[in-house]
Amino acid sequence: MPQWYVDANGGDDSHLGNSWATAFKTLQKGIDTAAGSLGYVLVRHGVYGPAQAGNPYGDIDLASDLDVHGGYLSSDDPDDPDGSFLQTSISGKLPIPPLGDPDTESVIESINNSNALLDGFLVTEGEQAVGVFEL
Repeated sequence: MPQWYVDANGGDDSHLGNSWATAFKTLQKGIDTAAGSLGYVLVRHGVYGPAQAGNPYGDIDLASDLDVHGGYLSSDDPDDPDGSFLQTSISGKLPIPPLGDPDTESVIESINNSNALLDGFLVTEGEQAVGVFEL
């Protein structure tokens, strides 16, 4: 299956994203590129979120039939990240809060997506009146 790579600290969204050396910087770029591929997005440990992708008031949008795995350092195996000790977070913290609210409402969104998998992430600093996740 095809794989794409994301690295918040060493990636660049102008890269191809097809190896750790050419990883994307933002989680959303990795998801959008891999959408429809029936593949994997492997995410190096770090902090990701809507603000990182230039969408400070939005959320991370998942895609159907796509597995997104966090907790990587250098492994290429979707079933074997480098360890749970390598924290990978998706944060809803906003850089400039609207009306004093420091967090985005939804951190992750998956609307009309089937078989979307998000694994190995800590989701923080979001608010949702309906629940923590709507996956």
